[in-house]
Amino acid sequence: MKENNPQEVIHLNQRLGKYRLIEELYLGKRTVVYRGVVEDTTEESPPVVLKWLRQEYPTFNDLLQFRNQYAIAKNLKSRG
Repeated sequence: MKENNPQEVIHLNQRLGKYRLIEELYLGKRTVVYRGVVEDTTEESPPVVLKWLRQEYPTFNDLLQFRNQYAIAKNLKSRG
């Protein structure tokens, strides 16, 4: 199981598409989580949370768990 080192791949203040990474919130064995902001808007946007799997080739169970966490998170009601 090969793991990517997110510190080599993703740097704070780096833009990924329309997002800019602000802060690393969590670095675990399987995932890394960042706080970011949307930069392609003219108004101030609320912060976002971006989560990546660290493994280049995650297992089926890792993908299933990641998908289930996404399904739960997208249904959360939050002010921002």
